[in-house]
Amino acid sequence: MKKIRFFIYAAVLGIVASCTMATTPREPSQQEVVMNYLRFIKNEEYRQSNEIQKKEFVDKFEQDFYQMLDSIKLLTNWKGVIRNINQRETANTIDLTFDIECPIEDKYGKLSFSCQHLLDKANKDTDRIYQQVYAMYNGSPVVFDGFARTKNNEIYWTGSRDLRTSYPDLGFWVSDIVKGSVKDTISADLRKACMLAFESVNLIRQEDEKKISKSEFDKRAAELKKENEAVGALLNEKEKDYLNTVTTDAFYNYNY
Repeated sequence: MKKIRFFIYAAVLGIVASCTMATTPREPSQQEVVMNYLRFIKNEEYRQSNEIQKKEFVDKFEQDFYQMLDSIKLLTNWKGVIRNINQRETANTIDLTFDIECPIEDKYGKLSFSCQHLLDKANKDTDRIYQQVYAMYNGSPVVFDGFARTKNNEIYWTGSRDLRTSYPDLGFWVSDIVKGSVKDTISADLRKACMLAFESVNLIRQEDEKKISKSEFDKRAAELKKENEAVGALLNEKEKDYLNTVTTDAFYNYNY
């Protein structure tokens, strides 16, 4: 287990070497780091001697994978294939759902994201995510951003536990998605604004769980408001829309 823990720390710090040699060293992408980790986990699972060890191994994997994704926070410029595009309408709300699959290895194993996007029916013609996905066909290659859906400091798993290490399937909130293999990288200011959104939700969670006092909450909330206003003034309209999606989904993730 110590070996797994070391791998996670190394991966998050970006020191996991690429599987292929390169003449010029480069920092691996988020997706490469995570896929390297999942390949490592898949191989380690085969080393477990019996079902008792395997269960303990999967339990530990679930905890460690949550910590890894929580450390990264916002996944950006990931590549996959979109499938199962659908929607359900309830009252004035559209619940847009779709899956994104990312191969872990060439032949076996894939990481799947079960995505959900909620919007008001009246906004479907202007909602960016809805319009992006509406124009796609099942099987389209996509590049996307977003973050894992969680519940009670755990990943919100949607797939079979028996296949968790080879075919992990988890809930996901998409903040941007385009058809093809290239997408604009978000700016440093937009990333900072998104991190502040996550921090704001975490602050609310801390107060709800009585981990901080009301005075501590008020003080940090006022500081976050100033920081949000300062970085928000640096964003263009497209970036503000992206931030609004992240912020809305971050609050959905906590309350939904």
